[in-house]
Amino acid sequence: MRKLFLLSIILGLGLMPNRLSASEGFSVIKDLRYSWKNHEPNLKILVPYLSTSSVPAVTFDLNLNQYMGAELMLIVPANHSIYIETALMTVTERRDTLLWSVDSLRSYYDQPSINLILYSKSWDSQGVSSWVVQTGDNVLVETGSELSEIYRSKGENDRMILASLTILSLMVIFRTYLYRLFHEYFLVSKSIRVRQNFELIAAQSPLSLITIGFIFLYAAFLAGAVLNLGLKLGETSHWVAYFGFLPSSEVQALLVFAIAFGLMILKVPLIGLMARVFGFQKAIEVHFFAYFRLSLLISFFAFSASIVVFVSSLDFVADLWFVVKLVVLIFLLIRLVLMYLILNNNLGVKKLHLISYLCSSEIIPLIIIVKTLLR
Repeated sequence: MRKLFLLSIILGLGLMPNRLSASEGFSVIKDLRYSWKNHEPNLKILVPYLSTSSVPAVTFDLNLNQYMGAELMLIVPANHSIYIETALMTVTERRDTLLWSVDSLRSYYDQPSINLILYSKSWDSQGVSSWVVQTGDNVLVETGSELSEIYRSKGENDRMILASLTILSLMVIFRTYLYRLFHEYFLVSKSIRVRQNFELIAAQSPLSLITIGFIFLYAAFLAGAVLNLGLKLGETSHWVAYFGFLPSSEVQALLVFAIAFGLMILKVPLIGLMARVFGFQKAIEVHFFAYFRLSLLISFFAFSASIVVFVSSLDFVADLWFVVKLVVLIFLLIRLVLMYLILNNNLGVKKLHLISYLCSSEIIPLIIIVKTLLR
């Protein structure tokens, strides 16, 4: 019994947080802020934490097997409580920097991951930092209470590189074997022109194998963008909380791919139905190909921007999701305006009649998307 008591004391001392002295250096392996979650009462689940959330606590999991030999570092203001596996570890009396050895945590809890909770009645999200770091000499990258560089784990880089290279390789295949069509689809000056020319594109029907191939590429661009942003923000991004579950970034990307591909395929019969109702049969191909060409370009630029965001050394906060939604809404509105101008130029019908047609084929679906994004 005495030996068991002494062993528990030794292990407990191993879990006591160390204070980082000013002379010690560290480099960041993982910024855990992007793994923060908080309880969402309406959904009755944990959702990714946003800086706008009015909550007194956040929770996150730490994979102990992934960071062997590293340290868990918490920088916490005064009067903040720290729980590990629901057990209170410490309450800060002043702003403090705390270190736990990941190896000690794994030995003590004897499990692959642990859950941490940070709580305070006067919660200060900007003052709290949570990192997995590697300590050592001559690696000090500290600037005040923040870091000048953030390093992502090797696994995240590998997943981003593999997915992006796959999508870019697919794009190269299309450009090599369908050069003239590829040029027609990706030339910006032709896509935003009010007087559209679809002679080469319209040689393929909206549901031909070649057009479906380009739709596949469009969905791949969007999936790649979601994957890159998901890896940048952490293992989950906020939009999937609408559906009541929080899958990995890869599952999110596959979900976006399926939705984008399916909706673009369904766009063909929707346009056909509305065009016949309003007497615009000759506008079916013009409408679809103008809509799809703009969507393909937007998805390509979104994918390109996601790569830039991922490889950047900037420390993006969870508010990046708000920026993403705002940019998406702006591009959707730009596409809607261009669709009106293109159809108005090609059809030459009364504007009120055209607006009624666009309401059923474009505006109502857009409102549904906007409502989902702004939830």
